[in-house]
Amino acid sequence: MSTSIKQFIAHFIAERKRLGLTQAAAAEKCGVSLKMWGNYERGEHVPTGEVLLKFMEAGANVPQLFVFNQANQVNKQYIADSNITDLMQAYELADDTEKAALTTLANLIIKNSKK
Repeated sequence: MSTSIKQFIAHFIAERKRLGLTQAAAAEKCGVSLKMWGNYERGEHVPTGEVLLKFMEAGANVPQLFVFNQANQVNKQYIADSNITDLMQAYELADDTEKAALTTLANLIIKNSKK
């Protein structure tokens, strides 16, 4: 599998996660089976233009899927943004006790990073 395909797949997965979609939800929004969506994320098939248009209609930044840097590595900021979105969603879904624990953990990380 080429490096470009690997990068596309990483961006594709990150974008789905940024949108807060499970594989099943993304597949449904794009009009394909869960099995086919899994094939896309494993690099066994490439999504068609129609699938990418539906993914874009669901909120995906499709042009970003095709942005690769000179070192042939996934754009780290793009992945970081996806991770931040995941953390925010986890916090929003948490109950008060879990929110307190997450906040305490975040404060400890910030405190230790300043040392």
